[in-house]
Amino acid sequence: IIKEGKITEYGNYDVNGNPGYKIEAIGMPEEKRIDYTYDPRFAKKIMTITEPSVYADRKKVTTYTYDDMGNLTRLLVEGFQPDGTPVSRQVTMQYNGPFNQLTRIDGPRTDVQDLTSLEYYPNDPAEGANRARLRRVIAGGIIVRDNIQYTPTGKVASEQRATGQSLLYTYYPGNDRLATLTIADGVTSRTTRWSYLPTGEVETITQADGTPESTTVTLTYDDARRLIGITDHIGNNIKYQHDTAGNRIEETVWNSSGTLAHARRQVYDELNRLTQTIGAAGQTTSYGYDANGNRINTTDANNNPTRSAFDALNRLITVTDALNGTAQYAYDNRDNLTAVTDPNGNTTSYAYDDLGNLLSRTSPTPAPPPSPMTRPAMS
Repeated sequence: IIKEGKITEYGNYDVNGNPGYKIEAIGMPEEKRIDYTYDPRFAKKIMTITEPSVYADRKKVTTYTYDDMGNLTRLLVEGFQPDGTPVSRQVTMQYNGPFNQLTRIDGPRTDVQDLTSLEYYPNDPAEGANRARLRRVIAGGIIVRDNIQYTPTGKVASEQRATGQSLLYTYYPGNDRLATLTIADGVTSRTTRWSYLPTGEVETITQADGTPESTTVTLTYDDARRLIGITDHIGNNIKYQHDTAGNRIEETVWNSSGTLAHARRQVYDELNRLTQTIGAAGQTTSYGYDANGNRINTTDANNNPTRSAFDALNRLITVTDALNGTAQYAYDNRDNLTAVTDPNGNTTSYAYDDLGNLLSRTSPTPAPPPSPMTRPAMS
Protein backbone atom coordinates (compact mmCIF):
# COMPACT_ATOMS: atom_id res chain seq x y z
CA ILE A 1 0.00 0.00 0.00
CA ILE A 2 1.47 3.35 -1.04
CA LYS A 3 0.02 6.55 0.38
CA GLU A 4 1.69 9.96 0.07
CA GLY A 5 4.96 8.21 -0.76
CA LYS A 6 4.82 6.05 2.37
CA ILE A 7 4.79 2.31 1.83
CA THR A 8 3.06 -0.21 4.08
CA GLU A 9 3.66 -3.85 3.21
CA TYR A 10 1.71 -6.92 4.28
CA GLY A 11 2.96 -10.44 3.63
CA ASN A 12 3.29 -14.10 4.57
CA TYR A 13 -0.46 -14.69 4.45
CA ASP A 14 -1.84 -17.94 5.82
CA VAL A 15 -4.56 -20.10 4.25
CA ASN A 16 -7.22 -17.99 5.99
CA GLY A 17 -5.96 -14.76 4.47
CA ASN A 18 -4.34 -13.43 7.64
CA PRO A 19 -1.12 -11.43 7.18
CA GLY A 20 1.97 -12.79 8.91
CA TYR A 21 3.60 -9.39 9.07
CA LYS A 22 3.09 -5.70 8.47
CA ILE A 23 5.91 -3.25 7.74
CA GLU A 24 5.08 0.45 8.00
CA ALA A 25 7.06 3.36 6.52
CA ILE A 26 9.34 1.10 4.49
CA GLY A 27 12.73 2.65 3.77
CA MET A 28 12.19 5.52 6.21
CA PRO A 29 13.76 6.13 9.65
CA GLU A 30 10.43 5.31 11.27
CA GLU A 31 10.19 1.88 9.60
CA LYS A 32 8.43 -0.58 11.88
CA ARG A 33 7.71 -4.28 11.49
CA ILE A 34 5.00 -6.20 13.35
CA ASP A 35 4.73 -10.00 13.07
CA TYR A 36 1.63 -12.08 13.73
CA THR A 37 0.87 -15.74 14.34
CA TYR A 38 -2.58 -17.29 14.54
CA ASP A 39 -4.16 -20.12 16.50
CA PRO A 40 -4.50 -23.00 13.98
CA ARG A 41 -7.81 -24.08 15.56
CA PHE A 42 -9.53 -20.88 14.49
CA ALA A 43 -9.63 -18.81 11.31
CA LYS A 44 -8.88 -15.35 12.65
CA LYS A 45 -7.72 -15.53 16.26
CA ILE A 46 -4.29 -13.96 16.77
CA MET A 47 -1.91 -16.03 18.89
CA THR A 48 1.12 -13.70 19.07
CA ILE A 49 2.00 -10.14 18.13
CA THR A 50 5.73 -9.36 17.99
CA GLU A 51 6.74 -5.72 17.64
CA PRO A 52 9.62 -3.38 18.46
CA SER A 53 10.46 -2.85 22.13
CA VAL A 54 11.41 0.38 23.87
CA TYR A 55 14.73 -1.42 24.48
CA ALA A 56 16.82 -1.18 21.31
CA ASP A 57 16.92 -4.28 19.10
CA ARG A 58 14.59 -6.26 21.36
CA LYS A 59 10.95 -7.21 20.95
CA LYS A 60 7.70 -6.83 22.81
CA VAL A 61 5.59 -9.98 22.52
CA THR A 62 1.87 -10.23 23.25
CA THR A 63 0.54 -13.78 23.54
CA TYR A 64 -3.13 -14.78 23.42
CA THR A 65 -4.23 -18.23 24.66
CA TYR A 66 -7.68 -19.69 23.96
CA ASP A 67 -9.70 -22.68 25.06
CA ASP A 68 -11.24 -25.08 22.56
CA MET A 69 -14.33 -22.87 22.29
CA GLY A 70 -12.30 -19.83 21.31
CA ASN A 71 -12.57 -18.04 24.64
CA LEU A 72 -9.51 -16.01 25.62
CA THR A 73 -8.00 -17.66 28.71
CA ARG A 74 -4.71 -15.79 29.03
CA LEU A 75 -3.28 -12.49 27.84
CA LEU A 76 0.48 -12.22 28.40
CA VAL A 77 2.58 -9.17 27.51
CA GLU A 78 6.37 -9.51 27.73
CA GLY A 79 8.88 -6.77 27.06
CA PHE A 80 11.46 -4.49 28.58
CA GLN A 81 12.22 -1.18 30.16
CA PRO A 82 14.48 1.15 28.16
CA ASP A 83 17.51 -0.08 30.17
CA GLY A 84 16.82 -3.71 29.28
CA THR A 85 15.07 -4.78 32.48
CA PRO A 86 12.45 -7.42 31.59
CA VAL A 87 8.80 -6.64 32.37
CA SER A 88 5.64 -8.67 31.92
CA ARG A 89 1.93 -8.52 32.60
CA GLN A 90 -0.57 -11.37 32.63
CA VAL A 91 -4.35 -11.59 32.85
CA THR A 92 -6.11 -14.96 33.01
CA MET A 93 -9.75 -15.85 32.49
CA GLN A 94 -11.88 -18.88 33.37
CA TYR A 95 -15.18 -19.96 31.81
CA ASN A 96 -17.15 -22.21 34.14
CA GLY A 97 -20.67 -20.81 33.80
CA PRO A 98 -23.64 -23.05 32.93
CA PHE A 99 -23.00 -22.38 29.24
CA ASN A 100 -19.26 -21.73 29.52
CA GLN A 101 -19.77 -18.09 30.42
CA LEU A 102 -16.90 -16.08 31.88
CA THR A 103 -16.62 -16.73 35.63
CA ARG A 104 -13.23 -15.39 36.73
CA ILE A 105 -10.76 -12.69 35.69
CA ASP A 106 -7.40 -12.63 37.48
CA GLY A 107 -5.82 -9.26 36.80
CA PRO A 108 -2.12 -8.45 36.45
CA ARG A 109 -1.48 -7.00 39.91
CA THR A 110 0.19 -8.97 42.69
CA ASP A 111 0.23 -6.25 45.35
CA VAL A 112 -3.55 -6.12 45.71
CA GLN A 113 -6.46 -8.46 45.09
CA ASP A 114 -7.64 -7.81 41.56
CA LEU A 115 -9.83 -10.85 41.05
CA THR A 116 -13.23 -10.44 39.43
CA SER A 117 -15.72 -13.28 39.89
CA LEU A 118 -18.98 -13.72 38.03
CA GLU A 119 -21.63 -16.05 39.47
CA TYR A 120 -24.62 -17.47 37.61
CA TYR A 121 -27.97 -18.99 38.42
CA PRO A 122 -28.14 -22.77 37.92
CA ASN A 123 -29.26 -24.09 34.56
CA ASP A 124 -32.48 -25.27 36.14
CA PRO A 125 -36.04 -24.65 34.90
CA ALA A 126 -36.99 -23.84 38.48
CA GLU A 127 -35.00 -20.61 38.16
CA GLY A 128 -37.51 -19.30 35.64
CA ALA A 129 -36.34 -16.21 33.75
CA ASN A 130 -33.10 -16.20 35.75
CA ARG A 131 -32.03 -19.61 34.48
CA ALA A 132 -28.26 -19.76 33.73
CA ARG A 133 -28.01 -15.96 33.74
CA LEU A 134 -25.55 -13.72 35.61
CA ARG A 135 -26.46 -13.43 39.30
CA ARG A 136 -23.60 -11.63 41.03
CA VAL A 137 -20.33 -9.79 40.24
CA ILE A 138 -17.55 -9.57 42.83
CA ALA A 139 -14.53 -7.36 42.12
CA GLY A 140 -11.64 -6.93 44.52
CA GLY A 141 -13.61 -8.68 47.24
CA ILE A 142 -16.55 -6.27 46.89
CA ILE A 143 -19.95 -7.35 45.60
CA VAL A 144 -20.54 -4.70 42.95
CA ARG A 145 -23.73 -6.25 41.50
CA ASP A 146 -25.97 -8.67 43.36
CA ASN A 147 -29.29 -10.47 43.10
CA ILE A 148 -29.70 -9.62 39.42
CA GLN A 149 -33.23 -10.53 38.30
CA TYR A 150 -34.43 -10.88 34.71
CA THR A 151 -37.56 -10.49 32.63
CA PRO A 152 -38.85 -13.43 30.54
CA THR A 153 -37.12 -11.90 27.51
CA GLY A 154 -33.74 -11.72 29.25
CA LYS A 155 -33.62 -8.05 30.19
CA VAL A 156 -32.36 -7.05 33.64
CA ALA A 157 -35.41 -6.36 35.82
CA SER A 158 -33.67 -5.42 39.07
CA GLU A 159 -30.33 -5.57 40.89
CA GLN A 160 -28.47 -4.42 43.99
CA ARG A 161 -25.31 -2.30 43.83
CA ALA A 162 -22.35 -2.04 46.21
CA THR A 163 -23.51 1.47 47.14
CA GLY A 164 -26.61 -0.03 48.77
CA GLN A 165 -28.82 1.20 45.95
CA SER A 166 -31.53 -0.89 44.36
CA LEU A 167 -32.12 -0.52 40.63
CA LEU A 168 -35.48 -1.40 39.08
CA TYR A 169 -35.96 -1.49 35.30
CA THR A 170 -39.18 -1.64 33.29
CA TYR A 171 -39.59 -2.10 29.55
CA TYR A 172 -42.20 -1.45 26.91
CA PRO A 173 -44.04 -4.62 25.93
CA GLY A 174 -43.43 -5.85 22.42
CA ASN A 175 -40.10 -4.12 21.80
CA ASP A 176 -38.29 -4.36 25.15
CA ARG A 177 -37.12 -0.76 25.00
CA LEU A 178 -36.20 0.67 28.39
CA ALA A 179 -39.19 2.52 29.84
CA THR A 180 -38.10 3.44 33.37
CA LEU A 181 -35.13 3.14 35.68
CA THR A 182 -35.81 3.65 39.39
CA ILE A 183 -32.88 4.04 41.79
CA ALA A 184 -33.66 3.72 45.49
CA ASP A 185 -31.37 3.81 48.52
CA GLY A 186 -33.87 3.00 51.26
CA VAL A 187 -34.56 6.68 51.94
CA THR A 188 -35.12 8.29 48.56
CA SER A 189 -36.25 7.00 45.20
CA ARG A 190 -35.78 8.60 41.79
CA THR A 191 -37.20 7.49 38.45
CA THR A 192 -36.08 8.32 34.93
CA ARG A 193 -38.52 7.62 32.10
CA TRP A 194 -37.91 7.27 28.36
CA SER A 195 -40.39 7.46 25.48
CA TYR A 196 -39.74 6.56 21.87
CA LEU A 197 -40.91 7.30 18.37
CA PRO A 198 -42.46 4.44 16.38
CA THR A 199 -39.15 4.26 14.47
CA GLY A 200 -37.24 3.57 17.68
CA GLU A 201 -35.49 6.86 18.41
CA VAL A 202 -35.67 8.31 21.93
CA GLU A 203 -38.30 11.08 21.93
CA THR A 204 -38.31 12.21 25.56
CA ILE A 205 -36.25 11.69 28.71
CA THR A 206 -37.95 12.62 31.97
CA GLN A 207 -35.95 12.82 35.19
CA ALA A 208 -37.52 12.69 38.65
CA ASP A 209 -40.62 11.34 36.96
CA GLY A 210 -43.81 11.70 38.99
CA THR A 211 -42.43 14.39 41.31
CA PRO A 212 -42.73 18.20 41.40
CA GLU A 213 -39.05 18.35 40.37
CA SER A 214 -39.77 16.47 37.16
CA THR A 215 -37.94 17.74 34.04
CA THR A 216 -38.27 16.53 30.46
CA VAL A 217 -35.92 16.82 27.49
CA THR A 218 -37.47 16.33 24.04
CA LEU A 219 -35.50 15.20 20.99
CA THR A 220 -36.54 15.66 17.35
CA TYR A 221 -35.24 14.05 14.17
CA ASP A 222 -35.36 14.60 10.42
CA ASP A 223 -36.66 12.09 7.87
CA ALA A 224 -33.24 10.41 7.80
CA ARG A 225 -33.59 9.82 11.57
CA ARG A 226 -30.78 12.26 12.38
CA LEU A 227 -31.02 14.33 15.54
CA ILE A 228 -32.02 17.91 14.66
CA GLY A 229 -33.33 19.34 17.92
CA ILE A 230 -33.09 19.15 21.71
CA THR A 231 -35.54 21.11 23.89
CA ASP A 232 -35.50 21.22 27.68
CA HIS A 233 -38.43 21.64 30.04
CA ILE A 234 -38.30 25.46 30.07
CA GLY A 235 -37.94 25.94 26.32
CA ASN A 236 -34.19 26.28 25.81
CA ASN A 237 -33.33 24.42 22.64
CA ILE A 238 -30.53 23.38 20.31
CA LYS A 239 -31.09 22.93 16.58
CA TYR A 240 -28.87 21.06 14.11
CA GLN A 241 -28.65 20.87 10.33
CA HIS A 242 -26.80 18.18 8.36
CA ASP A 243 -25.50 17.81 4.83
CA THR A 244 -26.38 14.83 2.64
CA ALA A 245 -23.39 12.89 4.03
CA GLY A 246 -24.63 13.31 7.59
CA ASN A 247 -22.07 15.90 8.67
CA ARG A 248 -23.44 18.47 11.11
CA ILE A 249 -23.15 21.76 9.24
CA GLU A 250 -25.06 24.12 11.52
CA GLU A 251 -25.75 24.38 15.24
CA THR A 252 -27.84 27.08 16.90
CA VAL A 253 -28.62 27.46 20.59
CA TRP A 254 -31.73 29.41 21.64
CA ASN A 255 -32.85 30.41 25.11
CA SER A 256 -36.40 30.06 26.39
CA SER A 257 -37.32 33.58 25.22
CA GLY A 258 -36.36 32.76 21.63
CA THR A 259 -33.09 34.72 21.63
CA LEU A 260 -30.14 33.26 19.75
CA ALA A 261 -27.40 32.48 22.28
CA HIS A 262 -24.88 30.70 20.07
CA ALA A 263 -24.46 29.80 16.41
CA ARG A 264 -21.87 27.86 14.48
CA ARG A 265 -21.59 26.63 10.92
CA GLN A 266 -19.19 23.96 9.71
CA VAL A 267 -17.94 23.18 6.20
CA TYR A 268 -16.60 19.79 5.10
CA ASP A 269 -14.64 18.70 2.05
CA GLU A 270 -15.43 15.78 -0.24
CA LEU A 271 -13.71 13.43 2.22
CA ASN A 272 -15.95 14.66 5.06
CA ARG A 273 -13.08 16.45 6.79
CA LEU A 274 -13.86 19.67 8.64
CA THR A 275 -12.42 22.59 6.64
CA GLN A 276 -14.11 25.63 8.18
CA THR A 277 -15.83 26.62 11.41
CA ILE A 278 -17.84 29.85 11.14
CA GLY A 279 -19.18 31.71 14.16
CA ALA A 280 -22.31 33.84 14.48
CA ALA A 281 -20.43 37.01 13.50
CA GLY A 282 -18.79 35.37 10.50
CA GLN A 283 -15.50 34.71 12.28
CA THR A 284 -13.88 31.80 10.49
CA THR A 285 -11.34 29.17 11.45
CA SER A 286 -9.97 27.11 8.55
CA TYR A 287 -8.29 23.71 8.50
CA GLY A 288 -6.09 21.90 5.99
CA TYR A 289 -4.98 18.28 5.77
CA ASP A 290 -2.30 16.12 4.22
CA ALA A 291 -3.02 13.08 2.07
CA ASN A 292 -3.15 10.86 5.16
CA GLY A 293 -5.86 12.95 6.79
CA ASN A 294 -3.61 14.60 9.37
CA ARG A 295 -4.57 18.19 10.15
CA ILE A 296 -1.51 20.22 9.10
CA ASN A 297 -2.89 23.78 8.92
CA THR A 298 -5.18 25.78 11.19
CA THR A 299 -5.89 29.46 10.59
CA ASP A 300 -7.93 31.20 13.26
CA ALA A 301 -10.45 34.02 12.93
CA ASN A 302 -7.65 36.60 13.27
CA ASN A 303 -5.76 35.00 10.38
CA ASN A 304 -3.11 33.51 12.67
CA PRO A 305 -1.78 30.28 11.17
CA THR A 306 -0.65 27.17 13.02
CA ARG A 307 1.25 24.52 11.08
CA SER A 308 1.69 20.90 12.11
CA ALA A 309 3.98 18.23 10.70
CA PHE A 310 3.73 14.46 11.02
CA ASP A 311 6.24 11.67 10.54
CA ALA A 312 5.91 8.58 8.36
CA LEU A 313 3.85 6.88 11.08
CA ASN A 314 1.44 9.85 11.25
CA ARG A 315 2.75 10.97 14.63
CA LEU A 316 2.77 14.69 15.35
CA ILE A 317 6.39 15.92 15.35
CA THR A 318 6.20 19.73 15.16
CA VAL A 319 3.69 22.52 15.76
CA THR A 320 4.61 26.00 14.54
CA ASP A 321 2.59 28.99 15.71
CA ALA A 322 1.90 32.34 14.06
CA LEU A 323 5.14 33.80 15.51
CA ASN A 324 7.18 30.93 14.04
CA GLY A 325 7.70 29.41 17.46
CA THR A 326 8.00 25.66 17.07
CA ALA A 327 7.26 22.88 19.54
CA GLN A 328 8.79 19.49 18.80
CA TYR A 329 7.68 15.99 19.79
CA ALA A 330 9.58 12.69 19.84
CA TYR A 331 8.47 9.09 20.35
CA ASP A 332 9.82 5.67 21.22
CA ASN A 333 9.25 2.44 19.29
CA ARG A 334 5.95 1.98 21.09
CA ASP A 335 4.67 5.41 19.97
CA ASN A 336 4.88 6.77 23.50
CA LEU A 337 5.62 10.48 23.65
CA THR A 338 9.21 10.66 24.98
CA ALA A 339 10.15 14.32 24.54
CA VAL A 340 8.43 17.68 24.21
CA THR A 341 10.54 20.70 23.34
CA ASP A 342 8.81 24.06 23.60
CA PRO A 343 9.55 27.06 21.32
CA ASN A 344 12.12 28.31 23.86
CA GLY A 345 14.13 25.12 23.64
CA ASN A 346 13.05 23.67 26.99
CA THR A 347 12.69 19.90 26.81
CA THR A 348 10.64 17.59 28.99
CA SER A 349 11.54 13.93 28.57
CA TYR A 350 9.53 10.83 29.45
CA ALA A 351 10.46 7.14 29.59
CA TYR A 352 8.06 4.21 29.33
CA ASP A 353 8.33 0.45 29.51
CA ASP A 354 6.75 -1.96 27.05
CA LEU A 355 3.67 -2.17 29.27
CA GLY A 356 3.01 1.54 28.79
CA ASN A 357 3.97 2.50 32.35
CA LEU A 358 5.53 5.94 32.77
CA LEU A 359 8.90 5.30 34.45
CA SER A 360 10.46 8.74 34.59
CA ARG A 361 9.97 12.40 33.77
CA THR A 362 12.76 14.92 33.36
CA SER A 363 11.95 18.58 32.94
CA PRO A 364 13.62 21.96 33.45
CA THR A 365 10.44 23.01 35.28
CA PRO A 366 7.71 20.97 36.97
CA ALA A 367 5.58 19.33 34.33
CA PRO A 368 2.63 16.96 34.53
CA PRO A 369 2.94 13.49 33.01
CA PRO A 370 1.53 13.19 29.52
CA SER A 371 -1.99 11.85 29.35
CA PRO A 372 -4.67 11.36 26.71
CA MET A 373 -5.73 14.94 27.44
CA THR A 374 -2.27 16.50 27.11
CA ARG A 375 -0.54 14.39 24.49
CA PRO A 376 -0.62 15.74 20.94
CA ALA A 377 -3.64 14.53 19.06
CA MET A 378 -3.11 11.96 16.33
CA SER A 379 -5.25 12.15 13.26
